[in-house]
Amino acid sequence: MRRSGGFVLKLFGSRQVRRGAVHSPDELKLIVTASRQFGQIPHVQEEMIHNALELDNITVREVMVPRPDIFALPGDLTLDEALGRIVEEQHSRIPIYDPQRGTEHIVGVLYSKDLMRWMRLRLTLNANHPIAERIAKMQISRIMRNVLVIPETKVLTDLLQEFKERKRHLAVVVDEYGSTAGVITVEDVVEQLVGEIEDEFDVIPPDQPVLEGSNVLLLEGSTNIRDLESQYQLSLPRDAGFETLAGFMLANLQKIPHPGDSFDFEGRRFTVEDMDGHRIAKVRIENLAPAAMRQTGD
Repeated sequence: MRRSGGFVLKLFGSRQVRRGAVHSPDELKLIVTASRQFGQIPHVQEEMIHNALELDNITVREVMVPRPDIFALPGDLTLDEALGRIVEEQHSRIPIYDPQRGTEHIVGVLYSKDLMRWMRLRLTLNANHPIAERIAKMQISRIMRNVLVIPETKVLTDLLQEFKERKRHLAVVVDEYGSTAGVITVEDVVEQLVGEIEDEFDVIPPDQPVLEGSNVLLLEGSTNIRDLESQYQLSLPRDAGFETLAGFMLANLQKIPHPGDSFDFEGRRFTVEDMDGHRIAKVRIENLAPAAMRQTGD
């Protein structure tokens, strides 16, 4: 736990950390909160430091983009084919998977800047030039780079240090069986400190619909449990074998649900609103009125 205290001191400008002199994370939180109350630091800085102190308790599995949501390309695509997909998706680093084994086996990462260099070289040559013809037929597996592979149990403080030492911005996350569980980027980790980061290429989702005043929310099943607490003040069990709202639903329903299946938990009714195959796509969360809670209890 003390390493997160040292990490925070380094993060916010302390270059020398003496052994035995670092406060525990809980002590640092109290100091930071007191500093904010006395007007020495702003609220946003207090929140950022508190988030940094939590990084040592968060594993990669809780933050990564899960495998079903990964934008990845098969290694046998040509440069032309890959260019069209990348321009459409606007990613700068793209996981590349073995086309024979699928997305469970990511074998490299394609940098869009590397692809652009090859395409620019091709444009400088005559269309009938032998090199231009070879570039047109070249597969992206020929220009991909090695990818950093990490276990899903790695904590974020250790991952940040590895990103820094290895000079990487993306890592493939594998489970205990060696299969791809997801991917994680530097941005994913930084967002745990400062909140959601949206660049000019991000598709900004519409505001989550709030029905019947503030009593009902309609959320994506993929919503992270930590985000539920920080953004919607919904506290659900942690360390229970799931990281998303959909996982929480499955754990309580104990079956592949159908739209309309529901259960009550701590004064709220959770209802499956929409399914995408076997995946819970949307969940309706309703605050129960006292009368409904008593009726449920009966």
